Amino acid sequence: MLWRILVFMWVATLTGNWAFTGSGFAKMILAGYSNGVYSTVALVNEETQLPAALRQVGAYVPIDCPIKSDHQTFNDFIMGYIAGFYEPQYAAGVYAETITFAEMARLVRCCPNDDSPFYPGLTNEQFALVATAAPWFVTPESAIHYWGAYFDEATGMPTGLRYTDRDLWLDFLASGVAYEPMVWGLEWMSYVIDYGASPYDDHLGEIAIPILNYTPNGGMADITAYGMSLLGSADKQNLMPSVGVEKLDDIGHIDIFTYAGAEQLAWAPLLTWIETHSGTSFIAAD
Repeated sequence: MLWRILVFMWVATLTGNWAFTGSGFAKMILAGYSNGVYSTVALVNEETQLPAALRQVGAYVPIDCPIKSDHQTFNDFIMGYIAGFYEPQYAAGVYAETITFAEMARLVRCCPNDDSPFYPGLTNEQFALVATAAPWFVTPESAIHYWGAYFDEATGMPTGLRYTDRDLWLDFLASGVAYEPMVWGLEWMSYVIDYGASPYDDHLGEIAIPILNYTPNGGMADITAYGMSLLGSADKQNLMPSVGVEKLDDIGHIDIFTYAGAEQLAWAPLLTWIETHSGTSFIAAD
C-alpha cells in the first residue's frame, strides 16, 4: 500500500508541475526577495529530506538578505529590533505590525512640505526619504539602503533619489501592505542571527542545488557571504550589481527593481544564470 501511495504522489507531482507551471518535468527555480529569503530557504532546507523525485526546487536565488549573519554590527542592529520592539510587542498581545509605506506615499503626494505626523521637525517628503533612502548603518562590508540617494553635505539628510524616478518610488511605497504579522518579524530576525532555535535550518549543509546569491552593492552585499558558506552546493555564484561607486551611493535593495538601468545591469545577468540552470531533470538522482 505504501509504495502505491508514493507512486501516486510522484505522478501527481509530475503532472501538476507540467500542467500548472509550464516548466515541463523540470524542477522550478525558486527566488526569495528581502525577508522572503527566510520562508524560501526554509523550503529548500526541508526539501533536502525528501526523495529527489518529490522535490520541487531545482535551483535557488536568495535576493538581498543574508541567510545567516556573523556580522556583529548587523546582528546588533537586528537584535535591537527583536529586544526593543518585536518581543515586547508580541508578549503584550500585539499581533499585527503596522506598515507605513502606503501612508507615507499618500502624505508626500498630497502635502509634501507639511510637518510629518511620524517625525515632528521633518516634512512629509523629508521623512519618507529618510525612512527609505538613508542607510541603516555604514561599514566596509555594507551601507544598506532601500534606494540610492543624494545627500545634503551639511546635514547628511537624503534630498532625493539617484536612480529611481520619484513617481515610481511613490508608486512602490503606495503598493505596500498595511500590516504584517508581528510574529513574522520576530521569527525571521531571530533566524538570521541564530537567536533561539529554529526547525528550518537543520539541513543547510545538505542543500546541494545551484545557488545564485543576488545582492546589490548598496544592499546587504558582503554580509551575505557567511550564509552562503553554510550551504552545501558545489554550484554557488554571486551577482552583485553596481554602477561603480561607493556602497553608500550605489543602487540599493529596491533599486534593483525600480532603477531605469536595472534591466541591463541587474536582470540581464540574472536571466543568463536562469537560462543556464533551467531544465534540471525532475527525477534526477541525489
